[in-house]
Amino acid sequence: MIDLKKIQPQLEALIQPILAVHELRIYELNCYQNSDSEDVLQVLIEFKQGNKPLDFDLLVQINEAISAGLDTLDNQFIEPYLLEVASAGIEKPIRNETELNQAVNDYVYLELNNPQKGITKTYATFLGFDQTNKKYVFSYFVKGKPQKLDLEFAQIKFIRHAVKF
Repeated sequence: MIDLKKIQPQLEALIQPILAVHELRIYELNCYQNSDSEDVLQVLIEFKQGNKPLDFDLLVQINEAISAGLDTLDNQFIEPYLLEVASAGIEKPIRNETELNQAVNDYVYLELNNPQKGITKTYATFLGFDQTNKKYVFSYFVKGKPQKLDLEFAQIKFIRHAVKF
């Protein structure tokens, strides 16, 4: 199995410049074994700004560029592996406050640690961080009536981007 911790800094140094040309960044690097017991190096990517879908042709182009770059790191890979470059997804989790602050005006799905205003789960629009009360502000609807929810990050059990239909 690929020792990701050992080579992650080299991988990031190789991959980031390739992505930067397209205004993209690494969302996550993973190594796993697929159902055929083959090692897979997975590179999940996203746009630097905005939660937008990635074009398949762009993913192919980036995969080819990363693959060519990885060939220069041959001594880091003892066993054969597969490279998987993919979008992190349009409904990817928001993992920390930095990512949440980049999601202003995005539609999100929230799960709360404890009920707030009678809700534990909801879809909402993230309005931003209120500097006055030091809380994150969300707008949601109850029976067609707009509501606001002010939360500390610690009150959020889970949050992800969502698609509004």
